[in-house]
Formats: sequence, C-alpha cells, structure tokens
Amino acid sequence: EMSFTFEPVVLREQRFNDFIWDYDGHEFSITIELEYDIYSYFKNLDHTVSGSTAEERYARYPTPHENYVVDLADELKSMAMSNGYSTELEIAEFVYAFVGDIQYVQDIEGTGFANYPKYSIEMLWEASGDCEDAAILYVSLIEALDYDAMFARGMVKQSDDEDWGGHAWAVVHIPNHNGD
Repeated sequence: EMSFTFEPVVLREQRFNDFIWDYDGHEFSITIELEYDIYSYFKNLDHTVSGSTAEERYARYPTPHENYVVDLADELKSMAMSNGYSTELEIAEFVYAFVGDIQYVQDIEGTGFANYPKYSIEMLWEASGDCEDAAILYVSLIEALDYDAMFARGMVKQSDDEDWGGHAWAVVHIPNHNGD
C-alpha cells in the first residue's frame, strides 16, 4: 500500500530557486523563495536607461531595503560566518562569490533589448543577468548588510586584440580593511 500527500503550489505566486557557488575552494548552496507579485511589480517598471552619469542611469535599480534582499543578505552573512568567514572582507567576498556564480547572459540574449538593467528580484527570479545586473544585485545585498557601495560603469578591454567595451561593476567600502 502506498500513500502520499501533496500541497498544490501556484507557481505564479512563488518560486524556489536553487543557487550553487564556490568560495575559497568550498561549494555552497542556497534555496531562495521568491514571490511572483514582487517580481511582477519590478518587471513591469520602466527599464529605460537615461541620464548623463552612471548614478543617474542606474541609481534606482539597487533595492537594499526590500525584504527579500535583506533576508537573503542576512542568510548569506550567516552562512559565511558559520563557515568561519567572519571578517568584513570575507563576508563581502562571500556575497560577491554568490552573485558572481549566477549565470551570465547578455541583455540582448536574455531580454531581447540591447540595454535592460534588472532589478535584484529579476536577476534572482530568472537566475541570470549581465554585468550591470550582477553589480546591481551585489550593491543591493552588500548595502543591506550596511556596507557603503556604489555602481560604476566604464570601458574595459580584455586584451590588446579586442575593442573597448562597456562594463559595469560594484565598488564597495570594506570597513577596517587596509588593503593588504
């Protein structure tokens, strides 16, 4: 005799995403519960990029005060600390490793738009994004942990043979770190 129980879940209302990343030679994983209403709200906001500075163009995208960001940041910090990574630098690097292992997908491939900055919930829900999306998510998470951070954008060149291309990254102040 076999018996079972089940509880229906409306996937339009919530989603569980599993993330796996490496830090300091160790593998970590986390399952995040995300709500469709929050994703839908941010997905339906205007994603037009305008303004003359990176701050003007991207300042609205980090969301460090959203409950799902605060909860995730706290959980990542707790994971770091319970695994012996307790300095401010190690915690920042641990969070960075989490964000950095989310699948990289250029905007045109993932959204059909040449430039489409994602809010943090969008990158987490879709489990993918490009450099500006990762920078936005990282700034959101690290600011939720009371670090000072900012979004930066510039031109980079991976090798002498390549052309200059746009890139985005996060800049974070690590308290009590002397750069050694």
